Amino acid sequence: MIQINLDNQNYNLPQSWADVPPERLAELLRLVYFTPGTGDYYLEIIRLALNVKPRVWKALMQKHFSPKIGKKARAANAIVLHDLYRFLGWMETEPIQKQPFPSIAVKGLTLLLPEEKFLTMSYGELTDAYIHFLVYLRQLVPGNDHLHLLISTICRPARSKAGKGANWNGDEREAYNEFIVKQRAKAVAELDEGVKMAILLYFAGNMKAVLEQYQIFGEEGSESEEEYPGQGFVKNTHLLAQKGIFGTLNETKAVNLHEVLLFLEEHSKDLLAEAERKKAEQ
Repeated sequence: MIQINLDNQNYNLPQSWADVPPERLAELLRLVYFTPGTGDYYLEIIRLALNVKPRVWKALMQKHFSPKIGKKARAANAIVLHDLYRFLGWMETEPIQKQPFPSIAVKGLTLLLPEEKFLTMSYGELTDAYIHFLVYLRQLVPGNDHLHLLISTICRPARSKAGKGANWNGDEREAYNEFIVKQRAKAVAELDEGVKMAILLYFAGNMKAVLEQYQIFGEEGSESEEEYPGQGFVKNTHLLAQKGIFGTLNETKAVNLHEVLLFLEEHSKDLLAEAERKKAEQ
């Protein structure tokens, strides 16, 4: 947070999405991502970021931009506002890595967001969510259908007590089922656009953190060279199942994503070391 003083009143200017309280998050995201850029648009972003009440903000604008004050004073005040907005430039580029809110409510359902860093997420869920994410971002299928599928994939109702047996993995959400996800996506479509964007950015931030945590694919398996979205994840699922490392295809999908990625990282290191050893023997 940066402390800003306006008319002898101190306000806190957030420096990351984590600094923005949940009650203001959706509205700010709607402005940043879904509202045409106008003078009023920029002013409203600054007001919400500083958490200034509308009547107080209106009085400030009237005081400092009234025709009664000189042009130089108005120009100087405009520079102050421009600098304030410049300090908020991160809003258009920074993903969210902390939960913007623990759950969402839609159509009588309460859907829990996944844990930060996807600690209890399965490899199959991550693969499907990542595919929906890429398809939506690249608009390979025009519209928001894959955004809604992404949200319904990672945001699910709380697991029942019966689902917390001896083999429970700690995930508070109900077990992932791609067929239920498709049915629930219709309800998710009715969520506020700001809420959808918050979840999208939350997934993006944690997906980035997961990918940076493990060195697996290398340049040859980079996203830009994939023939279809998520090819590297899908291919590894089938290779692991074929070798029986974690069991069958469905069993492999159900394994914790961090366990799978750690294995793939160590396996990649072993292959590299073996290649180096053979090269040295030649």
